[in-house]
Amino acid sequence: AVKKQDYALAISYLEELPERSENAEKQLNQAIYQEAGRLAKAGSYQEAIDMMSRAPGYKDGDKLIQAWRYNLARQLMDEKRWAEAIPLLEEIEGYKLSARLLRKARQELEKEEQAKILEEQATEEQTEEMVEQAKETEELELEKEEQARDLVEQTQEIEEQAIEKEEQAKGTEEQEENGVE
Repeated sequence: AVKKQDYALAISYLEELPERSENAEKQLNQAIYQEAGRLAKAGSYQEAIDMMSRAPGYKDGDKLIQAWRYNLARQLMDEKRWAEAIPLLEEIEGYKLSARLLRKARQELEKEEQAKILEEQATEEQTEEMVEQAKETEELELEKEEQARDLVEQTQEIEEQAIEKEEQAKGTEEQEENGVE
């Protein structure tokens, strides 16, 4: 199943083994790693996080989980699901832009809560004025978010390129080591 790249099937077979050899454990972790990557590429970040969590400490899986949490939080924020994004952002460690996003999510959630309170108290006329002001503010914030998204994408591309270069370097080192023996 691993050779056919049916990682989900390989995982189920390997997990059912009553006792796993070191090689079987390595194959299981590799299948989990590959399946989690496939899920993330499909945009199923929560499933990818759950999958990769089954192989703690394997390769760069912990870093990938952080990146996927970040991507999931961004997705939730794009859907204005601030309350769901906040716990994800709080779990992220060492991801530079997550602190800024966390602050923004908290501000947006607070704005929503304040807006609900004001909406309940405001008259129809006041509500219309607030809506106009909110629209103007939202347009400005959308512009800022778009700029931030562009920066995030650039940062992610750079990080992915760095990871690829690191993996290529490791592969070259392994080939050189194998060639020397």
